[in-house]
Amino acid sequence: AGIAATLYAVALNGQHSKANSDPPAVPQAKTIQPSTHFTQGTITSIDANQLVITKKVRRKAKQESFTLDSQTQRNGNLPAGTRVSVQYREQNGEKIA
Repeated sequence: AGIAATLYAVALNGQHSKANSDPPAVPQAKTIQPSTHFTQGTITSIDANQLVITKKVRRKAKQESFTLDSQTQRNGNLPAGTRVSVQYREQNGEKIA
């Protein structure tokens, strides 16, 4: 049983370099692709909008919270106490599964 986020691709425009061109005077903002992360743990609580798991880090229990959205895929019955694998991305300081 597990929860995984639907992956999505962000198209990047090709950058062309010219040998004798001057760099732009003002730096341009770079598009940052969200990276996908993976973790495992035991469900502490789950509802329609949030998943909280507990995992061991250096022999200590640590809780992690994930936001669930319309792209979240749930596989199987996921009551509290179920061991799960979570694939998530970080966006605006939130972990989104």
